[in-house]
Amino acid sequence: MEIESEKKNGFDAVYEEYHKMVFRIAYHYICNREEAEDISQVVFGRYYIFSETGRVTNVRSWLATTARNVAVNHVKHISYERLLWAKETMEDYLGYEEDPEEQFFGTLREKDKIECACRILAALKTKKRKWYNLAVYAYCNEMPRQEIADRMGMSLNAVMSTLTRIKDWIRKNYKVEFDHINT
Repeated sequence: MEIESEKKNGFDAVYEEYHKMVFRIAYHYICNREEAEDISQVVFGRYYIFSETGRVTNVRSWLATTARNVAVNHVKHISYERLLWAKETMEDYLGYEEDPEEQFFGTLREKDKIECACRILAALKTKKRKWYNLAVYAYCNEMPRQEIADRMGMSLNAVMSTLTRIKDWIRKNYKVEFDHINT
């Protein structure tokens, strides 16, 4: 019982000497009186536990470092919670996950890619109807090559070589559009 009393007296003395310093450090990072007081309680709670182990050699330094670390972690945690809250709120109320500006420009990019692909497919259709059908099956419908071969009455090698020729022709005649679609 006597050891517990000495420990409590030692803790009380440390608290009386350093509680204002710990509060000021916490308040410096938090800028909120109530939260700074909460952080001070956490710091002194940790000190009470760690002082038993004898790992605290320089009390002032330990308290200052712990107060700063707890306050910084608190700020990080609060910032993260606010970001999550903002994201969830935006998703709930606006019905989408992206920033509206990103969504708008993403839609424009997709529309532009589709228009480029349509111009290329229209040119293929006028050049060779068979090439157009192969390109639609392979690249628009993402049909397996063997299924294309069966459907068009061609061998798999003929389908693969024709698709290579189609890509080469597109690269040669529609380089800008081809590069734009594949970015």
